[in-house]
Amino acid sequence: MYVRVWDPISEGADSLESALCSDIYRDQPVYTTLQTSVGSARSNWPSLRRSSGISFSCWRIIGAIAELERNLIVERVKSGLRRAKLEGVRIGRPPANIDRHAIVRDRQAGRSLSEVASAHRISRAMVCKVMKNIKDSA
Repeated sequence: MYVRVWDPISEGADSLESALCSDIYRDQPVYTTLQTSVGSARSNWPSLRRSSGISFSCWRIIGAIAELERNLIVERVKSGLRRAKLEGVRIGRPPANIDRHAIVRDRQAGRSLSEVASAHRISRAMVCKVMKNIKDSA
């Protein structure tokens, strides 16, 4: 992750804030923390732009902190999804609320896929899926 933070600096970003904002804007908590903790570095910006070992190390540390924060967010989201599944919460899109028997009746009556789909306000692919599921269960 430190390479993503370092790139705007080597390409000549105008300020430290614009460099941080351009690459880790997705990790809002990290950016807010970095903005407050490196506020004094704005006066030393020209010295940080040089490709010295210390400035490169600073950017590596900032990148590592941003990566850690991202990993913590991912872990928190995954644990929340696990907990929701254990509690029986349905995750994802709810199943389509359609009358499957009416679709099969219409299709067996000789109506086309497009006619059945438009009559029931579903896609043609859904009509095919319903018909396939009916054939498989029979």
